Amino acid sequence: MSTGSSRPFASGSGGTSGKQRVIVCYNCKGEGHMSKQCTKPKKKRDAEWFKDK
Repeated sequence: MSTGSSRPFASGSGGTSGKQRVIVCYNCKGEGHMSKQCTKPKKKRDAEWFKDK
């Protein structure tokens, strides 16, 4: 009988040692939300956008 490759999910064990990761928006670079949740207009991905990465 094989158990397969499923592993139990342990919440909070992401290597962050108890600290919550700050989410940064790639669109406006604001904290606390992701770009798909951003209320500001989408930025065009031009040379300036890639320079910042």
